[in-house]
Amino acid sequence: MKPVKLVLLSVLTLILTCSLPPLTIAKSSPKAASAAAAPTSLSWCNDLHAGLNMARSARRWVLLDCFTDSCHWCKKLDADTFSDPNVARTLGNYFVWVKCNTDDPSTGQWVKDRYSPQGYPCILILDPAGTEKGRLLGYYPPAVFVNKVAQIVRK
Repeated sequence: MKPVKLVLLSVLTLILTCSLPPLTIAKSSPKAASAAAAPTSLSWCNDLHAGLNMARSARRWVLLDCFTDSCHWCKKLDADTFSDPNVARTLGNYFVWVKCNTDDPSTGQWVKDRYSPQGYPCILILDPAGTEKGRLLGYYPPAVFVNKVAQIVRK
């Protein structure tokens, strides 16, 4: 791992562990623990209600990706940033990851009513109760995205 990435990972880990409620980690084999500590991809939920329930039980925050079907930058964020293994390794275990298609009236309307995304993509950082802690609007490449999320969590 490059020294800069190692420092960034260490700082972000310290920031997130100091800012977030403590995570409950089940005891398991060292191999399973290292896999849980460093995911290489993000596991998404498509229902914010379910995501908030998971966040409460896991004592994690929620990273909510509000997108639309026609949004070019939303697709680019998926392709470049959310698929980047470094984003998953750095941030993966600290959040419940939720995607919400705000074009879908059955799942997206209440999210639009509650959080009022003002452009897409709109990334919301929520505490387990659903209170917004910060938001990112637009596309960010992987390293910038990690830094922006860390800035929000530090507040």
